[in-house]
Amino acid sequence: MCDCCFTFNLTISGYDNSRDYTFIGNGKEIPVTEHRFPLKPISFEILDGDTINYRDLYGFMQGRWILKNDKDLITEDAIYENGSIEIGKTDKKYNYGNRLIYEREEILIETEEGYKRVYSELFYYPSGNLKRKCIGLFPQECEDFPDEPIE
Repeated sequence: MCDCCFTFNLTISGYDNSRDYTFIGNGKEIPVTEHRFPLKPISFEILDGDTINYRDLYGFMQGRWILKNDKDLITEDAIYENGSIEIGKTDKKYNYGNRLIYEREEILIETEEGYKRVYSELFYYPSGNLKRKCIGLFPQECEDFPDEPIE
């Protein structure tokens, strides 16, 4: 089920605010509330004295989020605003077993034309050696490297 958010404004006139009314739409009761979206439980974690992985009363991801895989390796370290990665720098890492196979750093910068995302992507061989490095705005400039033995 989609937990998408849409806004629907409906103005009802001619009712007395001092009495309790029940509004029905599509056969279901519509609650009267000052909130824009259905309320969710607020949740967060504390890491080294800092609040991370915070969900606000609408369920949106806010602030710094650190996500880990089942081996407790960090897969994403990002700053969220209203459920979207919008601020500053984002790091994403993908591991296969205990080996890092992909890293991505994303930085949101302000230019004369507006905000742009700059990407840095690193791909690794199973040996751990750097396979490919891509930097810049899309399309990126990439450089490939041979899988040379580690001495």
